[in-house]
Amino acid sequence: MLYEIAVFLDNKLVFNLRDSLTRLTSPLHTLAKHLCPQLGSKGSIPYDDICVDNLSTLIYQLISYMKQDILLLGGVMLKAQDIYWKLYNIDIVTKLTLSSLALAIFRTKYYDSDNWPTHIPTRNEDTFIRRGYYGGHADVYIPKGENLYYYDVNSLYPFIMKSFPMPGGKPTWHGSLENQDLEKLFGFIEAYVECPITMNRPFLPYRDESRKSLLFPTGKFVGVYYSEELKYACQLGYQITPLSGYLFESNNSTPFGEFVTDIFERRQEAKRSGNEAMGYIYKILLNSLYGRFGILKVLSLKSVNLIDINCWLKKKS
Repeated sequence: MLYEIAVFLDNKLVFNLRDSLTRLTSPLHTLAKHLCPQLGSKGSIPYDDICVDNLSTLIYQLISYMKQDILLLGGVMLKAQDIYWKLYNIDIVTKLTLSSLALAIFRTKYYDSDNWPTHIPTRNEDTFIRRGYYGGHADVYIPKGENLYYYDVNSLYPFIMKSFPMPGGKPTWHGSLENQDLEKLFGFIEAYVECPITMNRPFLPYRDESRKSLLFPTGKFVGVYYSEELKYACQLGYQITPLSGYLFESNNSTPFGEFVTDIFERRQEAKRSGNEAMGYIYKILLNSLYGRFGILKVLSLKSVNLIDINCWLKKKS
């Protein structure tokens, strides 16, 4: 995904182009309808009928469409900038993505550093805990059917963030947990797992490094998991033996409660007023924050010209 193009001349920034879709993810016509209706509608052009032969005859229509498109996008961005500044005192121009904007909102208005201090994990802590990050379980057990129902969970991520305790503070390494009661452990644990071979829909994943695939197997295996997943697995019939892991002190609370409650209420208010665009923006804000805490650090090329990039590549090689 392209976030930004920056153009430099003699090591001085001339201009940069940013993708507005990374911060305002609704279609432009929907955003314009709710954020700047005074600027008119987006309109349309006959995409399927345009070809090289008739391009010259449509030139005025196309230029008019492009001007309106640019006008609406500018109006939408200015209005969104005004909304976020008034609500949270944050300028969206300083953020490249919606997830970074969500984090800035959380840190500015909702973060409680006294009760929930942020701990930056060491490399060992980070490497171990990431072994417990798995992809979603999306297996198909019955490939076809008739008269089927489709179910969706309403605001699943925000609900979990608000309703369940989260690991926080500095974790403590425990190298031998074999004799510990799993129900009293809270953190990320490497465990010996036994899944009954009679289980039709296994719950715990296993990362098969040899095949670079994620499995949900029966039988015996070892993996790293969040303690609460292991406790639930026990209820399903798994046999779990904790081996080692990083444990957190559970205070049976979450740092995201006020953030979720406030923004969810704003979303509901936007939906009641028929403002689909703002309702969707609030929804994405709710879903974008949690993953930001698990983001990997990458090389930032912001304000770096091609000469700098070449020098960096030579050093790496």
